[in-house]
Amino acid sequence: MRPLTASLLLGLGCSLSVPKSAPTPQTAPNDAGFTAYADSQSSCVQTLIAPSVAQARATYPQARHKFATGLPTGFHLALTTQVHDDSGRFEQVFIRVDSIVNGRVFGIINNDIYVVHGYHAYMPYEFAEDALLDWTITDLSGIEVEGNFVGKFLDTFRGRPPC
Repeated sequence: MRPLTASLLLGLGCSLSVPKSAPTPQTAPNDAGFTAYADSQSSCVQTLIAPSVAQARATYPQARHKFATGLPTGFHLALTTQVHDDSGRFEQVFIRVDSIVNGRVFGIINNDIYVVHGYHAYMPYEFAEDALLDWTITDLSGIEVEGNFVGKFLDTFRGRPPC
């Protein structure tokens, strides 16, 4: 059976709306990740996280506004989305946001990639805001101060969701 991934290995970070320099990778808090090896497991995980995704999407406009008006020095915004490869696998990743323009998010992948091919940590990445699954604001030491609804929920399973 090929691994179908709901690998929720999450990393954090970002910079102000228009970066003054290239984004500096930031050590992120570790969320408990896991891999789903069957379509049924992947579907179960997506069902489990749906309320947390809804909460993140409902509160995202406030986080986006904070980002647009300028986070305190050293604070960063990361948005969680999925990256997919040609074999049908996917992985949830944090994108350290550089800018958001006309409904598109621009930044870098700010965590290691374990399952999908063609992506790696710190590579530039862009996606549509409507593909957002979660958001997180971190302080200058990389500690999450707001958001990460999906990550916090998944952490309760300690890497073993009930699927």
